[in-house]
Amino acid sequence: MCYIQGVSKESPMNHMRISAVLASLAALVATGADVYVAADGVDDSAAGRGTESSPYASIPYALAQLGAASDGTIFIGEGSFVVNTNLTVTGAVKFIGEGRDKTFITREGTTYKNRKLFVLQNPGALVSDLAITNVYAQDVGGTSGCIVEFPNTAGAGAVSNLLVKGCTAGSAGAGYVIYIGTSAS
Repeated sequence: MCYIQGVSKESPMNHMRISAVLASLAALVATGADVYVAADGVDDSAAGRGTESSPYASIPYALAQLGAASDGTIFIGEGSFVVNTNLTVTGAVKFIGEGRDKTFITREGTTYKNRKLFVLQNPGALVSDLAITNVYAQDVGGTSGCIVEFPNTAGAGAVSNLLVKGCTAGSAGAGYVIYIGTSAS
C-alpha cells in the first residue's frame, strides 16, 4: 500500500497522485541507469547485458543502449578500447574508467580526421579515471579536431584524472586536446 499524507484513499485524486509519483520514480530510475563495458564483454541486446556481470564490449554500443540524453554512467573496465566515432552526449552521462593506468581509449590509424572523441554538452557530463592514447584528431576543411570538446562555455561537463598521451591534435596548430566553445562536429 502507498498513501500520500493528507489525501483520503477514497479520493479520485489519490489514484492520480500515486500514479504521478510512481511515474516520476520510474523516470528517475530510467535516466540514472548504469551500464558496464569490459574488454571481454559482448555487444548485443540480450536480457541482462550491460550489467557488471555481463558487460558490453564497446563504449559506443554502451552509449547507444544508455542513451546520449540520459543521466546514466558508463563504467569502463580495465583494458584498451577502440573508439572510431564521436561520443556526443546531451545528458549528464558519465564515462568512468578503472584508472588512467588501467583504462585506455584509442583510435585506429590516422584516417579518422576532423572529429572529436568526447563532446560533452551537459554540465553534469564527465570523463574520468582513464587514459586517451594515440588519438589522431586532425583539423580538416576548417573544422578543428579535438580530444574533448565542451561546446557550451556556460559549463558543459568536466574531466577528472584524465591522461592524454601520444595524441595528435591537429596539423598547423588547429586541433585541440580540450576545446571550449562551439565548433562543427
